Amino acid sequence: MSLLLRPESLHSRVLDNGLSAHVLPDDAAPSLAWFTTWRVGSRNERPGITGISHLFEHMMFNGARKYGPRMFDRALESRGGASNAYTTHDVTAYHDVVPSTELALVLDLESDRMRDLELSERNLASEREVVKEERRMRTDESPAGALWEHLFAAAYLAHPYRWPIIGWMADIDAITVPDIQEYFRIHYQPGNAIVTLAGDVDPARALDDIAEALSSLPVGPARPQVVRSEPPQRGERRIVLKKEAQLPTLLVGFHACDAASPDLATHDVLQEVLGQGDSSRLRRALVLDADLAVDVHVDFPWTLDPGLFVIAATVRPGVDPARVEAALHAELARIAAEAPSAREMDAARAQLCADHWRRLKTNEGRADMLGTCAALLGAPHLLFDQPARWCSVTSDDVQRVASSLLHEDNRTVALLQPLEDGGAERDAS
Repeated sequence: MSLLLRPESLHSRVLDNGLSAHVLPDDAAPSLAWFTTWRVGSRNERPGITGISHLFEHMMFNGARKYGPRMFDRALESRGGASNAYTTHDVTAYHDVVPSTELALVLDLESDRMRDLELSERNLASEREVVKEERRMRTDESPAGALWEHLFAAAYLAHPYRWPIIGWMADIDAITVPDIQEYFRIHYQPGNAIVTLAGDVDPARALDDIAEALSSLPVGPARPQVVRSEPPQRGERRIVLKKEAQLPTLLVGFHACDAASPDLATHDVLQEVLGQGDSSRLRRALVLDADLAVDVHVDFPWTLDPGLFVIAATVRPGVDPARVEAALHAELARIAAEAPSAREMDAARAQLCADHWRRLKTNEGRADMLGTCAALLGAPHLLFDQPARWCSVTSDDVQRVASSLLHEDNRTVALLQPLEDGGAERDAS
């Protein structure tokens, strides 16, 4: 491990208003990356305002008291910087990458929108239309996007993970100015923010500067807790989506663990063994050997509440999707009954560690992972523990988790069935 990436290199402080700040210095290049990770995502929403977390991702760039509409990006870009953001089920993260001389500018920009974001009808109306167009492009007009949306809506009965991060179109249309004002007051308060900074900075001075700029942000109200109300799944759920598409696609989702689970690392290793790389079991069985699928991969993001372990397969032209599904289930049954080999385990652990260190090669990757670990795992320093956690997973651990996870009563199957030539998608009137 690089001297710059040891736990003792991380400097942290919690301000009196609850905001936590973490700085990881590295003077290899004269640049820095800033992340503000807010503990708010689509799981904090309710029917009627789904998509409001993602809507804020857009609104936060479109005007505050000091820096008005479109000035945030202009100010950064004029100093050689750039910014972006993303929203998940659990968090909304905003990041800036700038020369190391521009920390004062970042603090000025960030404190302005944290304190005095414009929450007006003008701002809402402008960004609402942008989000609606994004939904049309990524979901309504995307066969793959629509299938993933249907999978989660079928897999979850009660938990907020059942609605899409981008929100339902009718809800996006229905969100009002009082809705965004209340959401900002509750969730965009300092005690809900994690600031992570990586790059060419003096950590003690940087923490002092952060405290000076952000310690006067007012403490907000108590945030409502998300209720884990999802009942156990007691049998297979199955849906078919008929849509204009080139090839059938199969998604198979299994209710899995949350990020706090002691089996999180085992789920990560299982994901690698099954679906990552040409040597993985599913790729060999479905793509390389039997020639049933064009592609197959496994998706298992870390989540605050129990998430989904999803296998996605694109069916090869002319192949019956039922054959792909049967071959997939056979491989899942095999790993539940037969532990991975030592060679498979070594390859999976090595790939996880390689991907981890590759991501940490940049300041942006380091700041992002520090915020992710703080928000989802409970502490930023757990970033440094992940390789050891993966390396401690045994083949018996993988078989045990596979046996408890990958069974019929715990699965939801979503099939994208392309419309026949001449067919047309129909909406209920």
